Order: sequence, then C-alpha cells, then structure tokens
Amino acid sequence: MPTMLTKLISQIDAHLAWRREIDRALAESTFGRLAANDGKLMARLRAGRQITVEKMGQVQAWIAADRKACLAALKREAPSKQEAA
Repeated sequence: MPTMLTKLISQIDAHLAWRREIDRALAESTFGRLAANDGKLMARLRAGRQITVEKMGQVQAWIAADRKACLAALKREAPSKQEAA
C-alpha cells in the first residue's frame, strides 16, 4: 500500500510530466523551490525524508494553482498560435 510520501512523489512526478507535455518543463529543483522554498525537496522525499502535513498541503496547493495558471496561459496563447498558422 502506497504511503502518503509515495503518493506525494507520484503527484509531483505526474505534474512535472504534464508540464513537459505542454512545453512548460520545470526541473525538480525549481519545482521544490517554487512549491516549498526547498530546491532539494524531491531529493529529500526520494531519500525517504518526511515532511510535515502543512508542507505537504502547501505542495499540493501549489500544484493545483500552477496547473490552473498553466491552463490559463495556454488558453491565452491559443488564439495567437492559430493566427500564426
């Protein structure tokens, strides 16, 4: 059974993969710095280090906000891409 830590790593990996798919890639260190003010967040999580429930919530909230911001940016860019074609 996956632990909360494993689920969080999977959520982060999925978000980073999604960003790569939409040509807005983030390095793991950049993600950690933006989401939790910790550039080594992913390395620490992968090493099995625990984080607080508050920090986990902060990371998950950042993912949700970032996804929303990326989708809004893509929506704004869509008309200009169609005009260029």
